[in-house]
Amino acid sequence: MIENINMNKLTEFPLIDATFDAVTEYQILCKLSEKTNEIIKYLNDDVKIELKKYIDDILKDYTLDGIYDSTTETLMLVFKN
Repeated sequence: MIENINMNKLTEFPLIDATFDAVTEYQILCKLSEKTNEIIKYLNDDVKIELKKYIDDILKDYTLDGIYDSTTETLMLVFKN
């Protein structure tokens, strides 16, 4: 599972003017981390659910058949459509 990015947000910069580039870049970085966390949540939750549903839909039409060969004492598993 992918972990969220933790960017502690600073809301005030008492020693830096609001027009200073570092403030703007920091705000962009915070917004980027928020969007990255949204993508991480989507990948961890929604994609997993959709992938499981897709695989279940494909495999519901197949059956698993087991064939045992007593001479070699082997078991062969075969997907049949």
